[in-house]
Amino acid sequence: MLLDAPLGGDVTLHDLLAGGLPAPDETCGFIPTDARLAALLRSLRPTEPAVVFAWTDPGGSTRADAALRASTADPAAVGERVRRRVRRQQAEQDRRRRAQQTGQAAIEGSRW
Repeated sequence: MLLDAPLGGDVTLHDLLAGGLPAPDETCGFIPTDARLAALLRSLRPTEPAVVFAWTDPGGSTRADAALRASTADPAAVGERVRRRVRRQQAEQDRRRRAQQTGQAAIEGSRW
């Protein structure tokens, strides 16, 4: 997944992760203010958010590099697993957003 991959609307993963979010703190963590990012991070295993943050860092060029910088045991496998999870979560968020918009349009159309 590229950082410029759309997450819905005009928002990209880069926008969410590079938009002034604090670095993850291993002792207490943080709660993102963007609901989509929070949902994405909750869907990952406990060690995987570090890979996502390393991936968005300007020095990271590949998922395996990000996983290596996040100190994972098998960087290539972990990087690919995180990529799949992020894409799956992105697709689910897009599906829910479309369903909500369709439902909202149906409700608004029935009012008149």
